[in-house]
Amino acid sequence: PDPKVVKQNVGIVFQYKQGEMVSMLLHVADRLAIFASMADGQFVTTNELAERLGLHRRWLMELLRGLTAAKILVYEEGSDETERFGLTTEMAEVLENERDSVAYLGGFFVGGIMS
Repeated sequence: PDPKVVKQNVGIVFQYKQGEMVSMLLHVADRLAIFASMADGQFVTTNELAERLGLHRRWLMELLRGLTAAKILVYEEGSDETERFGLTTEMAEVLENERDSVAYLGGFFVGGIMS
């Protein structure tokens, strides 16, 4: 086999896996009402959001960091206690505003693994 083609094929398959993982993050965040809770555009710490939603801080931090790595959330650097996460109004249009937005895609992530 041609090593260049094998490398290209690895990249193609890995992109599918990345998409699967981001889809799972979006689904879980939607089910936990994270986007709804952040739709006001204000930055929050993990502790603030965990308290607001009644979620375990450590697992929420992992989810928020994953969504940040996927460029869904924006991030203000800090320590584990002070880093802050935000949902831009533009991203809220796509993931949270199912009532008015023609760009709403949040419904794409509601089926499958947890339904």
